[in-house]
Amino acid sequence: MKASFYTLGCKLNQLETEALASSFRGQGFLIVDSKENADLFLLNSCTVTSRSDQKSRKWLRRVSKLNPDALIIAAGCYAHLDPEILKRTGENVFIIDQHRKDLLLDFPVYISETAGCGDFSGLSIKDKRELLKIFLRNNEDKKENRFRYEIKRYNFHSRAFLKIQDGCSYRCTYCRVPLARGDSVSLSADRIVKHILKLEENGYREVVLTGVNIASYCSDGCDFLCLLDKILTSRVSIRIRLSSIEPERIDKKLCSIISDSRVCSHFHIPVQSGSDRILSMMKRRYNRDRIYDAVKMLKSIKADPFMAADIIAGFPGETEEDHTQSFNLLKELSFSKLHVFPYSPRPGTAALSLKPGVPERVRDDRVQNLLGLSEELFSSYLEQWENRETEVVIESVGEESITGLSSNYLKIEAGLDDCHKKDKRIRKGGLVPVRIIKTGNVCKGELL
Repeated sequence: MKASFYTLGCKLNQLETEALASSFRGQGFLIVDSKENADLFLLNSCTVTSRSDQKSRKWLRRVSKLNPDALIIAAGCYAHLDPEILKRTGENVFIIDQHRKDLLLDFPVYISETAGCGDFSGLSIKDKRELLKIFLRNNEDKKENRFRYEIKRYNFHSRAFLKIQDGCSYRCTYCRVPLARGDSVSLSADRIVKHILKLEENGYREVVLTGVNIASYCSDGCDFLCLLDKILTSRVSIRIRLSSIEPERIDKKLCSIISDSRVCSHFHIPVQSGSDRILSMMKRRYNRDRIYDAVKMLKSIKADPFMAADIIAGFPGETEEDHTQSFNLLKELSFSKLHVFPYSPRPGTAALSLKPGVPERVRDDRVQNLLGLSEELFSSYLEQWENRETEVVIESVGEESITGLSSNYLKIEAGLDDCHKKDKRIRKGGLVPVRIIKTGNVCKGELL
């Protein structure tokens, strides 16, 4: 039996896909690339932009056409919000509601117990669909558990990911995610600490704390600061990476806690705009000055941290002056890299009715302007790291070299000599010291 998984969107989607793949693998499924033939395909979709919607439809059409006898399951935010659109991409496409997605963790066991490991491949698409329908009907009274996605062994990543929070109680005017994932909910702090300790016992040297808005974490009176304090005052020794932090949540108390050397020197800030007027129209909870203060505080607690920023170009009503304010703020704060998104009108969001719209040509010019700045900032950041030492979590081991990721999010390749090949640390997921000898999109390093 073969199963294939395709993920679009955030690290939270990636984690959930990892858990689903792990569950299928545990029941005898061979996990294969989506370009291969398989008995079951699963799409974990995203609806942040119209482009991500388009990618989902294109993938489903291609896979459905090439694999007419395969069961193709579409799940995730886009599948939840626009199921009828995705149903039309193929006769063998089956839609799973976002709030029932966790049930798919149990589907492989049901297949094994009902169809048998050897028989599922031989079932017709009609029988495969019927099997899934019966499974869902038998579990229709089960309550959603958004924190079931715990993973013992990762199929796609060398680092561990831990879902600590889901949903979002913010209502930013451009964002569709809360419509699909609902209000913010959080996993208990004790469960988080125990799970991190277990990951460490299993050999992982880094865990990424992920969610839709992790800084809004709150469980049984324990907020994000409390959670981080509990993690760092436990006996946890592996690296902790924060997936993203909203600017208004960054203050002196938070910075005091995350100055700990176990917290990765890498921060991702969803800035979105450097114009107070546009931020207000977006219903963001901070202004330009707050962004400035937040970045300066983070840079004061770590030595040359990698600072990434999300930015939206062409939001309705954005003038050339608004764009210039964003450009100048990002440049002045010397972000390391920019994730630039052209504004995309999303059904069901308040921004859909905002006027005037920015012409596509103007929006796209602004995107290119920001991407050019991103290249400039990234090159400048890399220059600071030539001939410096750091530690990498190994992502792959080849015959002659390893590649890994540093605390400050640099991908590094380093050669292996005969001595290193005998080192027990040289394994996928291992943590090793390197010196960066040449910087680039993939830096060249030497093992120490």
